[in-house]
Amino acid sequence: MTFSLSPGQASDGVEGRALLENRQDKPEALPENLPMTMDKAYEADETRACVTQAGFSAVVPPKDNRKELGL
Repeated sequence: MTFSLSPGQASDGVEGRALLENRQDKPEALPENLPMTMDKAYEADETRACVTQAGFSAVVPPKDNRKELGL
């Protein structure tokens, strides 16, 4: 299991993407497109794309000011 402790002013989305991009521990036994539930701080298209690339399916509510749903 991997975690990251970042400064309070750091962007959650950037930190979350870094964890996803550097992950090496997803067990092979997990099914593809396993839902990953996320907070609104992680709902950007870039983060959703990282989640998809990692073999998960993003489950995250859009922010109130989101113009259109991307991925």
